Amino acid sequence: MGDSLPDPAASSDRANVPPFSLPIFRKFLVNFIIADDQSLNVVECKEFRCLILLLRDDLKDSNIPHHTKIRSDIIQAWKDYFMILKIDLAVPGHFTMDNAENNITMMTHLSQLLVPRELPLGFDAKDRRIMCYVHIMNICVQHVVEAFCSPDMLAEAWDDVFDDDEVDKDEYLAAVQRDPVSLGRSVVRAIRASGLRRDEFKKLVATGNDQDWFKSPDGQPVQVPETQLLHDVRTRWDSTFYMINRLRTLHLPIDCFLSLLGQKDIAHYRMSDMDWFVLREYEILLDVFQQRMSAEKRATLNRAVPSFELFMTAWEKLREMNKRIAPFIDVGLKWAKQYYNRMDNTQAYIISMLVVDLSLRFRWIRKYWGQEWITRAENIILALMEKYCATKVSASGNVESSPQPDSLDSLARLYGLDDMELGPSRHGALQAVEKEYRMYVDGELVDGSMDPLRFWEVNHTQFPTIFTIAMDYLPIQASSVPCERVFSSSADTDTKKRNLISPILMEALQMLKY
Repeated sequence: MGDSLPDPAASSDRANVPPFSLPIFRKFLVNFIIADDQSLNVVECKEFRCLILLLRDDLKDSNIPHHTKIRSDIIQAWKDYFMILKIDLAVPGHFTMDNAENNITMMTHLSQLLVPRELPLGFDAKDRRIMCYVHIMNICVQHVVEAFCSPDMLAEAWDDVFDDDEVDKDEYLAAVQRDPVSLGRSVVRAIRASGLRRDEFKKLVATGNDQDWFKSPDGQPVQVPETQLLHDVRTRWDSTFYMINRLRTLHLPIDCFLSLLGQKDIAHYRMSDMDWFVLREYEILLDVFQQRMSAEKRATLNRAVPSFELFMTAWEKLREMNKRIAPFIDVGLKWAKQYYNRMDNTQAYIISMLVVDLSLRFRWIRKYWGQEWITRAENIILALMEKYCATKVSASGNVESSPQPDSLDSLARLYGLDDMELGPSRHGALQAVEKEYRMYVDGELVDGSMDPLRFWEVNHTQFPTIFTIAMDYLPIQASSVPCERVFSSSADTDTKKRNLISPILMEALQMLKY
């Protein structure tokens, strides 16, 4: 094997790499430091500087910036980005955020600041605030999980539930009082407390599978997956479900493991058959939520209302099928209905269903909503289209208007005929809006896999007003999780070895990183 390297110019990897220059070199070096959370002092490392010099013969050590220059370049790039951000925010849009009260206060204050600007489409703080879809789903489930261990649930919640039921009421309620979810957490902590204990548990599962130790209720051998138990994390919406699911998957080896003489110090964590039964019912309840979230790989605003309605309907059906877990479902539905009502008061959800989801448009609303709500939704969309038309006419009028009044309009006013609408009429504009709306909602549905941008590229002249609306509503996010991940990533920048970063530099690094 030779020592020669392939010709860089012949490599397709260099297709988007600009020609070398010192400013370009510094820019790419800064981008590398920001994107990879590198220390600014990496440029002071002798080996790093030698590596850079090795790559280019005509490069001098003086051409490689030191950390002070890198810092000033980062701050300058940050200031330049603010100019881009200012342009992007020139027309206020919608803001997707979690449901903390301080966000409501922020939106209210923002709407007050925007009053002097007299925005053509206005700025309603409630309507412009989009609730994070994942967050509200998580809130509903967390309230259900909290209800699992709430003593208040045992008072009257199960009256008349166990009539003609094969499950013993007293035994079931006693298991609920013991809080199987907390018991399960204790089991997970106990078995995962040390590497030695985890290895012993893993060995027991493998041996039990080989020797048919684990039996189903009808006495048949059961093969158990050779996996480990999982902790749940409060900040992760699906972790409780996965913890319970893994516990139940491994419940036979867990019972066997906790019965061993060598595990006497954790034997008291062993759960009864009724504890496992109640835990299974909790898993069924949470599985509805899990399936709904798994179906939405990428949460989009146009799917938020249909998905939330399917989620609530699934819980309502489960409540009818299993009365024992109905009290817990009622807790979740109580919170779900509160957030669903907030969606009703946010027009962006309805508008996105029309202009973003080309495979759905108005079909969902017509099929599942009452006539009153259908009429309301249509009125919202038609009113918005009229606003957009008026804004477009106003903008074009400001550019094209002549200082001399139209002679025909002047004559009409002179003889009191201005009410005969010799010029463009509002009635005519409304008719055009409604015609465009009808053509769109009654048109042929598009395959769900089609890129909305591609559709509008082809059809923007046929539906000009709806196209303009779509361009404003397509970017609206249904989830704020990606933004929260950006904030969480600051821990990768502010490490123990770099905890003296100034607040300004820290802010600049986080904003430029993404």
